[in-house]
Amino acid sequence: MRAILLAAFVATLFSARVEAQPIYPNLTMITAEPGVTLGRTDYQGNRFGLFGRTVFEYYLPYDWPFIFGARVPFGYGFVAGDDGAMSPTEFNTEIMYYGAQASMLIPLSDMHAIYVSGGAGQINFDPRYVNGDPLPDNARDYYQKASGYYAFEGGWRWALSDVIAIGINVGYNITTDDWIDDYKNWSDNDEFLTGAVTFSVLFPGGYVEDADRDGVRDGDDMCPNTPEGVEVDRDGCPLDTDNDGVPDHKDACPGTPANTPVNPSGCPQDEDGDGVPDYIDKCPGTAPGAPVDERGCPLDSDGDGAPDYLDKCPNTPVGAPVDQFGCPTDGDDDGVPDFKDECPNTYPGMEVDERGCEHGVGAATQYLYMPGDTVYRTKDGRTVEGGGLPVTQTTRSVSGEIGMPERMEDRRKSGRYNYPAEEFVAPDILSDGKLYTIQLSSWLVEEKARRVAQTYRDKGVDAFVIRAYVHKFGAEFYRVRVGFFDTEEDAQRYRDRL
Repeated sequence: MRAILLAAFVATLFSARVEAQPIYPNLTMITAEPGVTLGRTDYQGNRFGLFGRTVFEYYLPYDWPFIFGARVPFGYGFVAGDDGAMSPTEFNTEIMYYGAQASMLIPLSDMHAIYVSGGAGQINFDPRYVNGDPLPDNARDYYQKASGYYAFEGGWRWALSDVIAIGINVGYNITTDDWIDDYKNWSDNDEFLTGAVTFSVLFPGGYVEDADRDGVRDGDDMCPNTPEGVEVDRDGCPLDTDNDGVPDHKDACPGTPANTPVNPSGCPQDEDGDGVPDYIDKCPGTAPGAPVDERGCPLDSDGDGAPDYLDKCPNTPVGAPVDQFGCPTDGDDDGVPDFKDECPNTYPGMEVDERGCEHGVGAATQYLYMPGDTVYRTKDGRTVEGGGLPVTQTTRSVSGEIGMPERMEDRRKSGRYNYPAEEFVAPDILSDGKLYTIQLSSWLVEEKARRVAQTYRDKGVDAFVIRAYVHKFGAEFYRVRVGFFDTEEDAQRYRDRL
């Protein structure tokens, strides 16, 4: 039993808060305690008895976290017991005791506190029958009716005002003798428990100086002028639970990971303002306003390596090479992106189709008269601007390495060639359905086209230039052509020799 009570006192002690408490004054208390006793004697049956006590207490002024003081109790009451195997079978011993105890008050709030105490004193006792007559050995004065005792006590108090408090307590008392029940077994001393309700009158003395009212006296306060109501540590400084250097009452982001740099509000720093704190930001220095992922890196929805905020060509196909603006690259600058270009490295200025290859002609092409060329002639012999080819010269023989095709026709056949109806029938070969012509190249720059045609003519190839406006591209192209041929085979053979 002794071990259990001692363990309870220790548990009570360590259950107290370890935060700064309000400063208590020099405090004197007078307490009235009515209650009951429960004996632990040589009688097996222990009965409750009544008792009352007056206690004088004094506590030193102190603010952290325990307040030490002294108690002087004066008590009067009865310890009773019964046992059918004993003679007499019942007893009711009158007791009167006093002593001195060291006490420790543990404030839980401004209004609540617990305390533990321990000490020693003297107890006078008078063992009697239930009817009040002295027990046998007591009647014969067989022993001295006084002994020492040790007391251990704990309790709770609630202050109703600055001068009134109520509470409860329990005590454990061990006598230094074994005669409280008028019987001595020579093996164990008599003991008794007490339980009481308490009514205290408080007499506070002068208060300790605590200018900022944080519960830490000014002489010990490392952080004076703490705002009222802010929780502080034992040094009087505002609590900083996450140790980020920003006190809890100002910390907008409690629970910041250890060693994380924070801003004045206690939130992790985010120097680029992307919403991802620096300590997890894998892409610091993100441009203001750029949307980012959870790693703090700019979003790249199409995965082309150009972040969305710079991407001028969103939704680029996966794997397509792009430039710094996220647009597909066009290495030969022919208007067809490289990932679609089946004819890379097209010569600058060439007209190309959607595959990036040299462009053919068709119904969307309008042929125009070129200044410096001869007039064009229609089937009925009229000369017009467009619709035919020069007819002032006849095809001359081709000599040298290229050679003359077996059935190359006079350019006068061009009057029968229907340009708007032509289409590619083979690489570089076009036909209107009757005649065939070879397109050597197509240029945006007229001078370039004429130089190319002249180069071929210098080699004996009767090359000529036509001008065409292509609506699809909104531009004029200058096309270098050869021939007219009666069959596709003739055109192919001639093309293969060029």
